[in-house]
Amino acid sequence: MLNFLYRALNNKKGFTLIEVLVVVAIIGILAAIAAPNVIGRIRETREKSDEALAAQLGKAVEQWILDQEVQATEADLKALTYAGIMKFLDQSTWDYIIAKGGVTDTVVIDASTVKGKAGSIGAAVGDNTDGKKTIIFTYSPAN
Repeated sequence: MLNFLYRALNNKKGFTLIEVLVVVAIIGILAAIAAPNVIGRIRETREKSDEALAAQLGKAVEQWILDQEVQATEADLKALTYAGIMKFLDQSTWDYIIAKGGVTDTVVIDASTVKGKAGSIGAAVGDNTDGKKTIIFTYSPAN
């Protein structure tokens, strides 16, 4: 009986400190290799989300102009904020800046306050030679 207890106490099973350190080092190396890929995918996903939001905003502006059945003016662009365009967006924390720039009125939407996104989405409205207006939407990611 004592012989059994002696063998049970001396028969230690487990990992040595060196084995544990090797496993931790391997996991660290794998994490260092995988981390840049994961971070890059997160950035790409945010950019795609912002592009989709710009397209959604463009469709909302087009629909608003069609509903108004009139030519869009600078005052109309300012009124977009209050005319129901916000219902098409996820958040209402966009900053609208209307800047007069020669022939073109520019609407710049600062996306830095929306769900951690960075960059800006813009819409340029210009008069064509035939009297019609052109609206161009752009997205500029932050560097």
